[in-house]
Amino acid sequence: MGAEVSYYTQAADKGNKIYWVSFFYGVAVMAPWNAVLSTLDFFENATPNYPISFVVTFGINGVMVVCVVIAIAYQEKGSHASKVNLIFFLTSFLLILLPLVVTLTKDRVGELACFWIILLMLSFIGAATAISQAAVLSYMSKLPERYMAINSVAMGVSALIQNAIRCVTLLTFGEGSEDNS
Repeated sequence: MGAEVSYYTQAADKGNKIYWVSFFYGVAVMAPWNAVLSTLDFFENATPNYPISFVVTFGINGVMVVCVVIAIAYQEKGSHASKVNLIFFLTSFLLILLPLVVTLTKDRVGELACFWIILLMLSFIGAATAISQAAVLSYMSKLPERYMAINSVAMGVSALIQNAIRCVTLLTFGEGSEDNS
């Protein structure tokens, strides 16, 4: 591993490309978690008798613990970039699919089934997030500390971006309720 660190520290980061990739990886790693936390009221409206906010952390974090252990065990297999990019694509797909599935199924399958669909999808998002975090942090650990530092700052920026999006949508659309009867 010493040779790898030496290689990365000697490599030139022309145009700060690696630095900016480190930043965007930090934003992307935390985006799923921040997105879920900022939209809990959407899920609560879909399943008012089943409080998803009470179990969402178990659904995501419970799976994450197991997946991080697995990801660490297999971290040296394959390219970090290809793993991270594939997982980010999968997570993005799941985050786009989640509200669509909830909206399309809540009246068709019933509230309890919708609750379990949400929890299952959040578990898959948790698994994908854990794998991406392990891969990104493993990659960052091989770079000089300024890259890990900007990656950590970016994780905080991700929360700020998500909160700003949430504020804009609330100001634009209001809180509204799904029950318009």
